[in-house]
Amino acid sequence: MDLAAFFRDEGIDFFSEVSIDVLPDVDREPVQQFFPAARSVIVFGKEVPVPVYRMPAREKTREMLRIAEALDTTAVRLAGRLNAEHTPALPVPLYLPVRIIDGRVQGVVRLKHIASAGGLGEAGKNTVLLTPRFGPRLLLLGVVTARQVTESGESGKEGEPPLCTGCGRCIQVCPTGALGPEGV
Repeated sequence: MDLAAFFRDEGIDFFSEVSIDVLPDVDREPVQQFFPAARSVIVFGKEVPVPVYRMPAREKTREMLRIAEALDTTAVRLAGRLNAEHTPALPVPLYLPVRIIDGRVQGVVRLKHIASAGGLGEAGKNTVLLTPRFGPRLLLLGVVTARQVTESGESGKEGEPPLCTGCGRCIQVCPTGALGPEGV
């Protein structure tokens, strides 16, 4: 299956297929619990346009849900196509289930970490995925597959400055005080 063509047709802004072999145990084990036949995760996303963040709360929520539900539809469609091609695949749920570890809510698959391992960006101090193109303005979803991946993207490129500089601006502007010098 030509993933680039599929995602272009779906209007997806970025994607990476990541072998679970490159993931640390803390990320690989939940993927395998979610889908025991897992060999890779296809993580993808869409930009959240800047004007969305300036909308009143109700409209902003509506727009974020519209983007998230479009990603969910894409995940279901991708898993369906892969399964039709005899490649077992399972879309990562958009909302539930979640798990709580050390007092933190996490999805069943840690897509931000997998996206980082796939070279799409890096986690900032606030734990949000930062990308060179969209900064933190994106939503992610994924499909776990039994597809063997020969190459995964690389997180961080030699000689490029980090996206999170440790400036602490996210800590200063956090309206709830949930962020500290060590993150969330």
